[in-house]
Amino acid sequence: MNAGGTLVVDLSASGDFEKGHIAGSRNAQASAFGPDNKLVANAKQWPVVLVCRRGYASETAAKALKKAGFETGYVLDGGIPAWQQAELPLVKGRN
Repeated sequence: MNAGGTLVVDLSASGDFEKGHIAGSRNAQASAFGPDNKLVANAKQWPVVLVCRRGYASETAAKALKKAGFETGYVLDGGIPAWQQAELPLVKGRN
């Protein structure tokens, strides 16, 4: 993710996203997210990392991306809580 060229999509509710998210990540509502979402529609060859608060939404979204032919879709294991536990920074507000 740190090397660039990776799209990080945070599927948290907007209020949670604003309270803290990974720098450079983009927010999309889990209920409206899919392979045709404007954030990922043209990113089939890019690494896409999905993150949420508990892991359920990102797992479901990753399966949908894979089924739609995305080459590299990943889930951040443990989501935002694992990121925080690793003492990695979060930023507040909207991107």
